[in-house]
Amino acid sequence: MSMPAWSVHKLHAEKFLRENGLECAHIELIDRIVDEPSSALPLVLERVGRSARLLALILSDEAVRPEDPVAVHDWGAWRRSRASVDALRRVAEAVAGRAGPLLVDLHLSLDYVWKRGLSGYLDWAEELGIAREVREYIAREFSEPSAAGGTAAEGSFAR
Repeated sequence: MSMPAWSVHKLHAEKFLRENGLECAHIELIDRIVDEPSSALPLVLERVGRSARLLALILSDEAVRPEDPVAVHDWGAWRRSRASVDALRRVAEAVAGRAGPLLVDLHLSLDYVWKRGLSGYLDWAEELGIAREVREYIAREFSEPSAAGGTAAEGSFAR
């Protein structure tokens, strides 16, 4: 099964941000940083300060990137690479402030739930340090019955 489309990520990101009283003008950029970091690098470099720019360059350049691969699709989240995901969060925070790391956690969580369902999600999320707000959102969205029958996850995936 493929991952959810960016439109699904955006729908959930907007809802999550609204529910948590946050704003972010860079939702699509965060999605690109998570899924296609090399294509997002020019945009990241325009929006971040000198130290974050250096971090983004290091993470995207195969010649200087740490051995544990980072700056590839989902930044090692499927391998439970906490260091790589933490690096991704730092870049996202430089781009979008407090909302950036939360949107990273939400994106990765949606990918997990889309592919594997809620089974094992909490253990995976805890190991990667997924923010409490995101874990709670995922549990609420994907475990409550929907009005149309079935689970909220089924309804959300169909959007």
